[in-house]
Amino acid sequence: MSNDLENLTTLIAAKKNSMGVAKHAMVAACHPQSTAIGLAVLKSGGSAVDSFIATTFAEYVLAPGTTSMAGELSLLVYNSAEKESLYLHGGFKTPQLFKGKDSLNAGNSILIPGAIAGLEAAHSKFGRLPWEKLIEPAINLANDGFEISPLYEDILHSRHPLLKKSPYACHTFFKDGEPLKQGDYLCQPTVAQTLERIASEGSTFFYKGDWAKAFIEAVRKHGGNISLEDMAAYKPLWVPAWKTHYKDNEVHSTNLPAYGGIKVALGLKLLEYFNLGERKHWSVSSDSLELMIRIARFIESGHWLYGNNALNEYLAQGQIPDEYISALAEEIYNPIQPNYALLKGTHSYHIIVVDQDGNIASGTHTIGSLPWGDYGIFVGGVPLTSAGIYASQTPGEFIPDPFSIHFALQNNSPILAVGTFASSMFPADLQILSNLLDFKMSPEEAILTPRFGTFVHNFHTMPISVDTTKNFLDKRIPVFMVSYLKSRGIQVEQEGFVDTGMGVVVQIQNSPRQLYGMTPEFLDGVAKGY
Repeated sequence: MSNDLENLTTLIAAKKNSMGVAKHAMVAACHPQSTAIGLAVLKSGGSAVDSFIATTFAEYVLAPGTTSMAGELSLLVYNSAEKESLYLHGGFKTPQLFKGKDSLNAGNSILIPGAIAGLEAAHSKFGRLPWEKLIEPAINLANDGFEISPLYEDILHSRHPLLKKSPYACHTFFKDGEPLKQGDYLCQPTVAQTLERIASEGSTFFYKGDWAKAFIEAVRKHGGNISLEDMAAYKPLWVPAWKTHYKDNEVHSTNLPAYGGIKVALGLKLLEYFNLGERKHWSVSSDSLELMIRIARFIESGHWLYGNNALNEYLAQGQIPDEYISALAEEIYNPIQPNYALLKGTHSYHIIVVDQDGNIASGTHTIGSLPWGDYGIFVGGVPLTSAGIYASQTPGEFIPDPFSIHFALQNNSPILAVGTFASSMFPADLQILSNLLDFKMSPEEAILTPRFGTFVHNFHTMPISVDTTKNFLDKRIPVFMVSYLKSRGIQVEQEGFVDTGMGVVVQIQNSPRQLYGMTPEFLDGVAKGY
């Protein structure tokens, strides 16, 4: 593990002192060019949602297959005028003739996408600038091209056997029969054409027009059952944010059908029950680390979520009573038999925007599968998901999603915006929130301090397989703490690729006003503002 640890240490060292600082507005995103585009929108008078939309479209061009216009959107918006948070769910839906993962083929793995409908709905409600102006920077990026980064090269190389099966991908991502390398320029004129039609025709082009028709043709060709009626009927959901109190904070989160906010609410309540914020931090204390992992393992085991009538009743009432948390707490140290359900892959990006009026847009956009999907199918330059591999939902319904986005408020004013992604979005969100709220860390410290991850995933199988006997653990956690965990019956994995989650944070100081932002340690994103 020594080489892995050295590489991680070098990566963390390179990310230190990169926290963004601003007084009025900020964009925190996972690519420097997309951050610059979002910031330009704010400076031209755009709202937080406008900036989020422009940044998202830019990342559809810049990201190495990890997100897609044919993917999902999850967006939490704080409206400063109303002092209220709303959650927009643009998740995948199954078609009316969906046969589920038991009838697996490439076509059945493709689901009805929600991203473009979600972005348009967000713009209709909170946008200030013209829709087409927000997409123009992405069109220019696709036409003019950009330089391949080391990360893009790595992902492209790892997925090149899949991409070689696609004529479009061979023409776009290869040169002289080999995948593009760092320093090469990637131009995507077909994607630019798709973006131009979205800019001029809106979601109609995507759900009822030419793209929808070509999408249906591709789905049917590969054995799927999505119809034009399914596409035309798609509507994203606006729902109130899920709210919970944690000490002197009110936390606003994603709401159903995204269950990530509920998981974090339960986690925070259990941290409060055990007074974990009064103990030594889990990165240096074996006892605290054991407790944190046990809480996370219990919540991720799924018994509280799947078929739990009591919890369903509490969710309908919008509250989780203390006696329910007390009952859960008694089970934390009991052995668990996980009822874990992997719903789909987790390759995503996250963006947080705070505008000068105090509005916040924090959201995740994703392909919902491995990069460029598991079958390498493109329509109009847009990679299609294979998230249906993991779906067991009934026909015509939203797929339950783990999206996890949070605002923390004090005295009715936001002080934090936190979003996470990757397979370990939970428990990364729980740990990052605790770092910020309990241990008063800066966003940089909260992101870079060692964490543990979810159950160990094998990303080389399809569907992705999960070993629920082990948790990912940061390679920097010392041997004596690992030995302690093993003596307590907790197995961990520190070899190879260790996913402890990706976090994006913007901290808001109100008197005097100051913004601090941080992006994931494994990506070259930045937080910038003015």
